Amino acid sequence: MLYAGTLPPNLDLLDTKHQIVVTIFALSSDLIISMKSLLTITLSIIGGWLGWWLGGQIGLFTALLISMIGTGIGIYAGRRIAQQFD
Repeated sequence: MLYAGTLPPNLDLLDTKHQIVVTIFALSSDLIISMKSLLTITLSIIGGWLGWWLGGQIGLFTALLISMIGTGIGIYAGRRIAQQFD
């Protein structure tokens, strides 16, 4: 069984053709996981920055609160967009 891009321990028991297929599948799974992480982190940073900028117009504590909300929205949006690639 293949879990999130890891190679099975008995890969040497497969013939060369199947080893290549399993290896390519494992590498593509790693890339998908990396893309999810990249989207989530990037959009959470952008959401937090926008929240900080908007809240900073009012005051420091407001900037902190709106930044946290913007970060949460960014995480949610990043995960939803990443689901479209599954």
